[in-house]
Amino acid sequence: MPSKPSPEPILGRINCVRCTRWRYLIDFPSRWYKTKAGREWRRENVCEYCRKASSAESYNKLSPEEKQARWARTNKQRQDKVKMVTEAKALKREVTGKLNGRLVTIVPFRMWLVKKLHQYGSIEELRNRTGLGHRQLTKYVKGYEWNESITCDPKPILTVPIAIVDKALTNEGSDSLRGIGYE
Repeated sequence: MPSKPSPEPILGRINCVRCTRWRYLIDFPSRWYKTKAGREWRRENVCEYCRKASSAESYNKLSPEEKQARWARTNKQRQDKVKMVTEAKALKREVTGKLNGRLVTIVPFRMWLVKKLHQYGSIEELRNRTGLGHRQLTKYVKGYEWNESITCDPKPILTVPIAIVDKALTNEGSDSLRGIGYE
């Protein structure tokens, strides 16, 4: 809660309490505060520039170990948030069957690919037999792809389009995924 009431705006500007400069209204963060009368919308009385300078000043006063701990905590929070969003999207995609049910779970297809890879001996031979591209085939054999977000972690592949499964089975000459020990 602001210590002093925010000065009244004059021609779209307010005087900052800390640096005493006249700044535009948008340079002052505002938010809801809890009061005895309920919730109240208030504008801060310190501009964003002074807040950032104060934050940088307090960060520079920290020891290297404290800076490392702060960075690690922030990075962990960021990774957790990205992971939570990614998992939620993957779960939604898997549960809802994006593209009107044209996606199937990858596990049987991946097991079939691994079995055929051992049978043919090389990824090139399997690529020639199935008609899938090299990058696409290796992605499905591995079962993950690299996430290009902040964390750069491997992202598991949960579903595969039924058209790709059908294309691979037809080109290879198989009629089903049976016989892989996963029925």
